[in-house]
Amino acid sequence: MNISQSKSETIKLIRDKIKGTHIANFITITKEGVPSARPMATQEIDDDGCVIFMTAKDSKKIHEIKNSSQVTLSYTAGNDITFVSLSGYATIVEDRDKIKEIWSSFNEAWFDGPLDPRITLIKVAIDRFEYWDYAGGKIGAYVDMALSAVTGKKAEGGENEVIDLEAQPASSK
Repeated sequence: MNISQSKSETIKLIRDKIKGTHIANFITITKEGVPSARPMATQEIDDDGCVIFMTAKDSKKIHEIKNSSQVTLSYTAGNDITFVSLSGYATIVEDRDKIKEIWSSFNEAWFDGPLDPRITLIKVAIDRFEYWDYAGGKIGAYVDMALSAVTGKKAEGGENEVIDLEAQPASSK
């Protein structure tokens, strides 16, 4: 089902749906046209609805983004029963002030502090948001599946929504 709502409502909904996790499966397209996925830590979702990541300038994903800016982000929220897919366009952003602003000790595993010259940001402007969610959480999902097994009726599968946003490639600011 496609639903329509304001951009600010959609941004709030995205933040709510991925609450409990900050790791995305970040999927790019190789120059051969093959999807390439890796886990990445979401640094923030800004007020424009762009998802920001921190990475090394020489990483494989940077080369893939330069070849094709279309990416997909996939999250499984902390409740293990909410799944979120975000599609959009990635832009490589050189912004030292933003790096300092979003820096956390988590990033020390890969970089020598916020001034490390290898750091760059990836900003993903979202144009499609889809989620699957069981309102009753794990228990609701298990009850739905158990009832299906007992009655022979297909499981309802919880809530699935698609929200299309009018995203332009993220600015490099």
